[in-house]
Formats: sequence, structure tokens, C-alpha cells
Amino acid sequence: MSLLESFAAAAVTIFAVALLAIALLAYRRGREGGLLFLAAAFALFAVKGVLLTAFTLTGEPSLGTYVAVGSLLDVAVLALMYAMTLRR
Repeated sequence: MSLLESFAAAAVTIFAVALLAIALLAYRRGREGGLLFLAAAFALFAVKGVLLTAFTLTGEPSLGTYVAVGSLLDVAVLALMYAMTLRR
């Protein structure tokens, strides 16, 4: 794994966790249900970042498996964001 791949995997994970924390703090402050959907979407991005890191460090499973799992997580994130917009 190259240094750039390691940095990218770490950056995605750290950014997603930071956005998750901000969304949870905003929910705690305003108790608006849509923010929970947004927090769940950021949590899925954090999971995707952890998976990317694990896949790049171990080399297992294949890149194709990561792309498939990552695409499913992306669909779930989009569905959560859509659900958030419907709540308004």
C-alpha cells in the first residue's frame, strides 16, 4: 500500500467521524429527527473508511469485493440522506 492510499483511507475515516460527531452534537442541541438520518449516513461513511483501511492494509479481500461493499454502503448513505430530506 502506498503512502497516498494510506493517507486517503485515514482522511476519509477521520473526516467521516468528525462529521458524525458534529451531527450528533447538533441533534443533541435541537432534537430534530432528520439529524439522526444524517448521523447514520456519516457513520456508514466511517465504516466504509475503516473497511478501506483494512482492505488496503491486509490486501484481503480483493479490490472488487471492496468496490461491491463500498457501493452498497454508498446506496445506503444516499437512502439515508433522501430519508432526511423527506422528513422536512
